[in-house]
Amino acid sequence: MSQEFLLDFTNSRTSEFSLLRTRHSEFQEITLSMWLRTTDSTNMGTPISYAAMKPADNAASGSSPGSLVDNTLTVTDCASLRIYVNGVTIFTDVAINNGRWTSLVFTWRGGEWHLYVNGTEANSGATLRTEAIPGQGVFVLGQEQDSIGGAFNTRETYLGEIYKLNIWDHVLPEDAIQALAHSCHRERGNVVAWPDFLAGLQGDLQPKGSPIDMEIPSCEEHTPDHRYNK
Repeated sequence: MSQEFLLDFTNSRTSEFSLLRTRHSEFQEITLSMWLRTTDSTNMGTPISYAAMKPADNAASGSSPGSLVDNTLTVTDCASLRIYVNGVTIFTDVAINNGRWTSLVFTWRGGEWHLYVNGTEANSGATLRTEAIPGQGVFVLGQEQDSIGGAFNTRETYLGEIYKLNIWDHVLPEDAIQALAHSCHRERGNVVAWPDFLAGLQGDLQPKGSPIDMEIPSCEEHTPDHRYNK
């Protein structure tokens, strides 16, 4: 199915979201890529959250086996971007609520993380926990999960548009990340591909045509010489 559609979250309602369950095992590393456009400066809007249970053989992150890992993986607050991994907060000091289409890529591996905005590294660090991100969880677009697939809060509802959100189970090389800052890329995540979210749309949320006003370089200006998927 084509990736040429966007999702427009126009209301602060917890009934509008897309939910996707994954059977993928734990993540030793990850790349999350998406395009966003928002002007919201009031809500701590959450474009995407991932919630999973702690494996029975892993008691890290301060939670007991079989319990919810709070903020397993969450991207929130576009006015001053925060990213959570296994319950640990990254304060990036990056604002992306300027009303322009923005390419956002986040990578994590063994506690080391990098954040790219429009193909350029905006922040990075190596202070996160090194344990794997639990698998077999739930991805939700537009809401922050306080339970698996639910317990949403209107203050954390995302207001804005999302386009081409893809997730890989490995860290992409930098030239591939730069290529993702071009809207015409056709690569799909090997864990989550953008069309996967269509089946889980809830409320009045419906796909719209692809953006026609994205002020970004054309495909011809950057052509990677490798495949993104392993």
